[in-house]
Amino acid sequence: MFGMMWYGLLIPVVITIFLFAFHRKATAWWEIIVIWGVSLVVIVVAQVTVQHFAVMDKEYWGNLGVKVQHDEPWAEWVTNGCSRQVPCGQT
Repeated sequence: MFGMMWYGLLIPVVITIFLFAFHRKATAWWEIIVIWGVSLVVIVVAQVTVQHFAVMDKEYWGNLGVKVQHDEPWAEWVTNGCSRQVPCGQT
């Protein structure tokens, strides 16, 4: 999977071009390898971590939970009720 994190390799590309263009004689070969190595390790670790946690999910009996219902007993006393008393037999 090609993620946005891989665009982080543009940073070592720009640094490598800059070093080769302006500081070619002062740059050792292993400095370029360190720049690319650190960038690749950070990007691969981040990509693997994101993919691992993006697909983690719990499955129960072959289906995913789609509804949660919470029932509580009526816990408040209503004092201002609108009611009327009607004698028996009358409406």
